[in-house]
Amino acid sequence: MTTETVQDGYRLEHGGSSRGKTREEHREPRNCQSLYANLVSVHSKPEHDFLLSLLPSSVTCWAGGHDGEQEGQWVWSDGTAYDSTNWCSAEPNNVGAGGENCIEIITLSSYRCWNDAPCSSSRSYVCAKNL
Repeated sequence: MTTETVQDGYRLEHGGSSRGKTREEHREPRNCQSLYANLVSVHSKPEHDFLLSLLPSSVTCWAGGHDGEQEGQWVWSDGTAYDSTNWCSAEPNNVGAGGENCIEIITLSSYRCWNDAPCSSSRSYVCAKNL
């Protein structure tokens, strides 16, 4: 696991070799909660753009949004208001067996937006905490 502090209050965790973490594995000791942090929540377009400016290009990483409790009702895992979105075109679409209930942030050059993805997929993730 490689940890990279990309800015005060934000931290990007890269999984070892080809394996990141599933959406729920961030709860393990040594991950976000051990830092007294949560998966990142995004509340405005400027905040989203700022976050993208901190992340390496061509990464896909978990944010703290999910609709696992009620399909289509997106919430942030840190309990803050779900008051802003930056979905990629035609997203969220909940495609695939088992559904797509977690938000991933995509930083590819042509896609700098959110996608809904299966929570069991492995990704890097961004921890954030108020300082």
